[in-house]
This record gives sequence, C-alpha cells and structure tokens, in this order.
Amino acid sequence: MGHKSVEFVNLALNGAESFSEYLLSSFNKAEMAKDIELINKLWKIRVDVASLLEKIDDTIYGASADAIKAADEVYEYLKSASGKNAAVKALVAEMSKRYERPNKKSKDDPNKPADPKQPADPKKPADPKKPDTPKKPGTGGDP
Repeated sequence: MGHKSVEFVNLALNGAESFSEYLLSSFNKAEMAKDIELINKLWKIRVDVASLLEKIDDTIYGASADAIKAADEVYEYLKSASGKNAAVKALVAEMSKRYERPNKKSKDDPNKPADPKQPADPKKPADPKKPDTPKKPGTGGDP
C-alpha cells in the first residue's frame, strides 16, 4: 500500500469513527481500526528497514568495487604467468569468460552482419530487390 493509500484509509477510519451513523450496522470499525493500526506500525518499521537496506547496499557496492579491482589485478598477474603453468593457464581461461562479448558479426565474413535483414554497411540501405525472408518453394513466393 502506497503513502497515498495509507493516508486514504486513515481518513476513512476517522470518517467511520466520526460519522458511524452513515455506515451499515454490520460494518466492523474495530477490525478496520486494528488493520490500520497494524499498517501504521509496519510502515514505521519499513522506513527503518529501508534505511538499513540502503546502507547495506552501499556497503556491498563499495566492497564489490574493491573486490573487482583486486580480482582484475590478480587476473593480469596470472595472465602473464599462464605460459609457465598449465593450471594457471586453465584458471585464466576460465576467468577470461567474464570479459567475453558476443560477436555481432558472422565469423565467416567479417563484413556480414549477424542479422541478415540488416545491411552490411549501416549507411547503405538494404537491397529492395532481395526479399527479407527466403520463400519456400511452392508457397507462392517463387518468381
């Protein structure tokens, strides 16, 4: 429940208590008051927890930045030693996966884009004479 809704239910409780003659006799004001009291208490706890969570996140962020910097340094040292030790070389190969980027171009033709609908040179328009998708024989797309 958002802040505006909390405010709304508190106003409704005030209205139910102040103008109970307009409510059905079966309406349970006590149950409503109990629910709203719980919500108000939990909101106070939530604010405190949110503040604590923000501090935890900040600490994790700072420690993570330090850990990545140290890990990058270790990686560089091990890369230079990987030619001397097969186990180090295997570890460096595993660590190098963090730096892998997907190749957007085809491995066969470095000028061929991965997406066949895109032109090789983004400045040149695609050939309008070529269909976007190949047609299967017998589907009416044959010339």
